[in-house]
Amino acid sequence: TKRYNMEGKLPSRPTIRLPTSKSKVMITLHDVKAVIQRLLTDPRNNPEDFEFFGGDPRAPPPQNLDYVGHLNTGQAYLQTHAKLCVEEGDQVLAVPLAIDGASISQLHSMELVAVKIALGILTKDARKKEYNWASIGYIEKVPEADGRSRALSKEANHLEEQDRISSQDDSDSDHYMPGVGDKNTQDWHAMVSKILEGFVDLCETGFMWDHFYKGQLYENIKYKVFVPFIRCDNKEADTICARYQNRSTTNQICRYCHILTRKADQHLAVIVYKTKTEIQNLIQKGKTTRLKELSQEYLINAFYDLRFSLANDRSIHGACPADMLHSVLLGIFKYLLSIFYEM
Repeated sequence: TKRYNMEGKLPSRPTIRLPTSKSKVMITLHDVKAVIQRLLTDPRNNPEDFEFFGGDPRAPPPQNLDYVGHLNTGQAYLQTHAKLCVEEGDQVLAVPLAIDGASISQLHSMELVAVKIALGILTKDARKKEYNWASIGYIEKVPEADGRSRALSKEANHLEEQDRISSQDDSDSDHYMPGVGDKNTQDWHAMVSKILEGFVDLCETGFMWDHFYKGQLYENIKYKVFVPFIRCDNKEADTICARYQNRSTTNQICRYCHILTRKADQHLAVIVYKTKTEIQNLIQKGKTTRLKELSQEYLINAFYDLRFSLANDRSIHGACPADMLHSVLLGIFKYLLSIFYEM
């Protein structure tokens, strides 16, 4: 640990009490500062893997940007930079998130969800490389107390089950997570909230960094962090935005806007986007009927504490792009082919 500068950077496993199920779970966490340090210093990245304006890590965006290129040319980056970078040395660091679940047994109910981050100062090609994404925590899908997966876990005396049993004696150390409503989705958001605690703090404080680039040391860069988007599939995106999973019978079909399901085929419809302020006010006031009309869950959203693009107030409701695999390749394309052959 000393040789590889890992002192104080090993994973931790705090215990929390979930607000809806009241289950006691352990969350695996990685220190987000250590994770970002690892990504910034990975020796496998070359100078061409980084994208800076004019080849200078401290340079601001040009006044009249006349092209669309990497992540730092989008409006999310440009307007966030304009509002956050007010002193010499200030620089914006976009940190995309990736959230995806994977089954860890033949039972679908036993699932693990990894929360990962990457650096927006890396090019798109560099971010396609596995080592440029690092986990900051893991969400375990909590099985029902009398479910088959929990029964099998107990019978096998799995290490996770031993940890769970041994941790039941120290109830005084439980950390109760806040929540509202009675949906299981609130437990999911409570676990994510615990994982994001360090990241939320980093968004508020920023951090200082001396960047070594092309043989030159650029000192005292104050990086200010924001999340431009989250990589996830449609199922996770709806959970992240607290939108109803069902699409065929809900009043509103989209997690981004207020389009009614019955009007989703109207390509000239006027789009009104969902905003963080709008949804959060309804949750704080307990307006469950209005939330149901918007096809939104009544819960405390873990992602409302994060800093997203300052170009608007859409927050997480504007940061989950469509999933290409399920929306396009296995969605629109598949439907178009079937319509073409049938009609």
